[in-house]
Amino acid sequence: MHDIIVAGAGPGGTTAAKNLARRGFSVLILEKNPIPRDKPCGGWITPSVLELIEWDEKKLDEIFWSPIKGLSIYSPSLFSFTMKREKILSYGILREQFDHALLTDALSEGATVNADEAVKNVIVKDEKVIVQTKKNDYTCRLIIGADGTRSKVAECTKVRPAWTSSEIVLDLVSETKVPKKMIRDFYKDDLAFIFYNKGGGYNWIYPKINQKYDDACVNIGVGCQLSKIKNSRQMYQEHVQNLKQINLLPESITLAKSTGWTYATLLGPKKRTYGDRVLLVGDAGGFSSNIAGEGIRTAIITGKLAAESISSVPDFSKTSLKSYEKAWKRLLKTEYDIGKVLQQTLTREMDSIDNILKKLRDDIQGQEDLVKLLIASDDLAEVFGRLARKLL
Repeated sequence: MHDIIVAGAGPGGTTAAKNLARRGFSVLILEKNPIPRDKPCGGWITPSVLELIEWDEKKLDEIFWSPIKGLSIYSPSLFSFTMKREKILSYGILREQFDHALLTDALSEGATVNADEAVKNVIVKDEKVIVQTKKNDYTCRLIIGADGTRSKVAECTKVRPAWTSSEIVLDLVSETKVPKKMIRDFYKDDLAFIFYNKGGGYNWIYPKINQKYDDACVNIGVGCQLSKIKNSRQMYQEHVQNLKQINLLPESITLAKSTGWTYATLLGPKKRTYGDRVLLVGDAGGFSSNIAGEGIRTAIITGKLAAESISSVPDFSKTSLKSYEKAWKRLLKTEYDIGKVLQQTLTREMDSIDNILKKLRDDIQGQEDLVKLLIASDDLAEVFGRLARKLL
């Protein structure tokens, strides 16, 4: 019997596994895909993520990364402004490399992994958890669901109900590898470009250029509330054509196939993210930020908090594991509360985005505050209050 089984080798799962193995727990990760695994994603991490995973820039240099020092933000009518910084505000990464590096960190602490082995059923007993795959049956004292939006762990344990189409966002994203020289002249300022769309979500494009590599990547995506999407492929293609018309995408690039995924990012987590012998982290618990859709940071935070809670409770009953929910609320509840207000505004009054950006066009402090909001700065409540007083 293992102490802990973690379903999913994404950032939340591997962070939990690393921190638990470091504390002496026997940890098995079950990953449904072959390893190394890729995931459709914008591939964007903020500097705070490096601190959370205990990396410095030397460690970051072991994988492909690209600096982001500014944002160009567009309204649905294409009114825009650009905010630039001298210091890095975010990093573009490739998920296959990044996730594999996090897994390697977990394995170095003593965790083990079985790849290409999806969880098919979870049975919680009084003294153990039985985890079934097509290949094997496993037993453990507790299971962590880090297996994404459509979490099998959440479904089988009934910790939370399934998401409805109005609660989740559908994204389509492509990541295209191209020669660096092909796009260097198009993207000179280490910028990412965000486009609020008419469906209440946002689209994006940003290049990933690292001086050590001859190849670069162009990441393009669209996102919208699932219940409002009529044709996601058409939405993606319209965004691509729009990018070409405003000279943000070279005509010569043949884009990689776009891939879709869903995540619950409109309301924040469900009421429950824990149960008897089970915790949910990352997208399995609905932890993606409902301000900007960022999921990697919140997955890592909840992975760390899950390990801390498991290490400190007297038993694995839901009464004891409630400490996990209290812990993430202390850190993240303000962010989700602000996000709910923003989501209600975006889905109700898309014309307000034009007005907001116009008010911020010549307001450097306001632009800085908006960017701080998007990258989840530590002083979120103060930043949001300042913006609200200025814009409402």
